[in-house]
Amino acid sequence: ISSSLNLKLWRCMKLITFLSVEPESMHLPDEPYLRTKKTIGWDKTDHVYPDDNALNVFKPKLGEFLIASRILTKEQIDNALSRQLEQPCLLGDILCELGYIQRTHLEEIIENM
Repeated sequence: ISSSLNLKLWRCMKLITFLSVEPESMHLPDEPYLRTKKTIGWDKTDHVYPDDNALNVFKPKLGEFLIASRILTKEQIDNALSRQLEQPCLLGDILCELGYIQRTHLEEIIENM
């Protein structure tokens, strides 16, 4: 028998042996790991979540984004912001109310920001 056939037979036998192992015996948490001889245990990881201030660094403000994208001018945004000081509501609502942008276009922009 050729050596490649022997190798294939050996691999098949290993696979059959692996598949014939009972599921309970496959996972023994108290058994040591073969290479390090240390007991396998749960390695809990700590996650650090950024606060709102850190997230604001990555999210551009709507007015800045619209100016940078050349959708609106700085004057239009300044006008809407001054109006927002008088009448507190969302900047997007004021921009639509002033007719600077259509609501559907604004919603698409906000989705893709």
